[in-house]
Amino acid sequence: MINLPAFCEFPVSNHFVDFFNRKLDFYKTNQNLFLEYNSGSTKEGIQTHNMLDWKEKDVLNELNFLKLKLENKCQTELDLFWCDLIEYEKGGWQKSHCHSTNEDISLVIYLNDCVGGETYFILNQQRDVIKEIKPEKGKCVMFLSSIRHGAKIAHTPKRVLVVGLRLK
Repeated sequence: MINLPAFCEFPVSNHFVDFFNRKLDFYKTNQNLFLEYNSGSTKEGIQTHNMLDWKEKDVLNELNFLKLKLENKCQTELDLFWCDLIEYEKGGWQKSHCHSTNEDISLVIYLNDCVGGETYFILNQQRDVIKEIKPEKGKCVMFLSSIRHGAKIAHTPKRVLVVGLRLK
């Protein structure tokens, strides 16, 4: 039986967070890897393309370790579909969107603490039920990809890793 919550929070390790912070720093200084400014829903910030396409062994190892934990938690097999890093500048934000056309489950993993920049989730549009999550280093939010979400204006720089998974 699948145990898939529509929305939940849990911590990830400092090792995982530090690894992806180092990756983002590397991508920012390496001219061969492309980061987009103000791409898609992200405003006043940079975003990588799908990191899975780059097939970096160290990235895949970290993500597969997380995926195994999620498979145990959800009691179902999952496929990694999407992974990108986003860094918001002071004043950065993200417009409301969802990922349901591409994936089944989404994760937002906060790579640093941030003032402002709360991620909001529209859990019920008819009743205007909104849940806000404060960006705290090491916090992961897992949610069904059909849930609309966005980010309020960050008053300090904010870093996140976004991961999308499909049910097998």
